Amino acid sequence: MNRDLIFRYFQCQTSGEEEKGLRQWLDADPRNVAEFDSLRFLFNAMNLHGEPVPVSAKNRGLRKFSWKRIRTVAALAGFVILSSALLHSFIFMDRGIPAEYLSKCTEIEVPAGQRTNLTLADGTNVWLNSSSRLGFPNIFSGDRRVKLSGEGYFDVSRDENKPFIIETFACDIEVLGTSFNVLADEESGRFCASLVSGSIRIYDKINEGNPVVLSPNMQAELIRGGLIISEVKDPDEFLWTEGLLSLGNISFRDLVYKLERAFGVSIVLHEVDIPDISYGGKIRISDGWEHTLELLRITSGVDYYKDRDTNEIHLSKTTAPK
Repeated sequence: MNRDLIFRYFQCQTSGEEEKGLRQWLDADPRNVAEFDSLRFLFNAMNLHGEPVPVSAKNRGLRKFSWKRIRTVAALAGFVILSSALLHSFIFMDRGIPAEYLSKCTEIEVPAGQRTNLTLADGTNVWLNSSSRLGFPNIFSGDRRVKLSGEGYFDVSRDENKPFIIETFACDIEVLGTSFNVLADEESGRFCASLVSGSIRIYDKINEGNPVVLSPNMQAELIRGGLIISEVKDPDEFLWTEGLLSLGNISFRDLVYKLERAFGVSIVLHEVDIPDISYGGKIRISDGWEHTLELLRITSGVDYYKDRDTNEIHLSKTTAPK
């Protein structure tokens, strides 16, 4: 992998196609992950020490940079990576960290089955759902631009001179100040932006044309390659930020998708045995997947079992093997 591309990725200067290739490279070999992590460490250490970032895979700066100096700032680098999503830029300046670092990009990735909350440098509050990633600058200059993969709930701090833009695989979303939920799961091809308050403008990357403007309680969903505008079906579906999973007004297939994301599990659905039934109510995510599927079994007769060899959960109308 070209190290120049990796360093550009750390600075939020890569395209979606380049990032896709990078993810494939990381998935191909654990040694690639180790190399990526070491380069990220080097990148953060050099930024903290005010060193220029290498611009080529064979740049002599990689050889000439003092590893003794890296070790000196290692602990500080780890602290800043963790804190950059939570503290404003003046705190960093007070600690003597070079201003150059503040323009760099940080990426937060939420493990499967968990969620997290963070505040960006402009005051925007973000909830990230299970298996989601958010890339953002430590401070914003010009447009406030972030990259989302997965699901996030945004309460954007209003700034009429600096629009807030969320880049996803399917659409870009532009706002001035508002609250909304975005699901952008490239792996499953799902995209849905739901507006709670304010207004947002959505630019379709797949079918270029006039942007779509949403008003409160409306949503734009990617269906068969096009954006479909409709009312929000269930306002309770945003309760995932409070640790609740709403099961109202969704099909069984959508229910399975929600359970996989919420609990970080893999579910095999034997569709020939399960009718298309809608479910209602709410469950507490902290109760775990077994509690949820036990309720499902009692109310619907849908049985389940976990294959210990594959670690997959199977749902069907048949009795689970002993």
